[in-house]
Amino acid sequence: MKKAILSLAVMLGLVLTIYAQEVQVPKPFEVLSTEALDLVNANEEQKTQLTDHLKSVRQQIHTVLRDKSLSRQDKNKKRREIRLAAAQYLHTHILSPEQSKQLKAIQKEKRIERRKALQERKKQNQD
Repeated sequence: MKKAILSLAVMLGLVLTIYAQEVQVPKPFEVLSTEALDLVNANEEQKTQLTDHLKSVRQQIHTVLRDKSLSRQDKNKKRREIRLAAAQYLHTHILSPEQSKQLKAIQKEKRIERRKALQERKKQNQD
């Protein structure tokens, strides 16, 4: 009985060790956020503009999600279109050209980091 409990404890310890060593994949970078604007030193007026615009975006997405006539694929497509249009609006109407350039560079860097982490996780899962 003691051997069974000891074996179970050892196995649990190994599982926890493996889990702790697992690669943590960062969440996708959220460009439509005030945190993103902090990275490009946006002023309060720009943050307020984004917040106001995001309220409209959320309402548009909510309307799409409630539309019973759309399939799941159509809803996802429309939601993606709304988010892309919102990101475009951010870059063309809220941010300065320099801030937009900075944010695009940050996005690219975050995408690369996320892909590397996903590849590392996939590699570990295969081993």
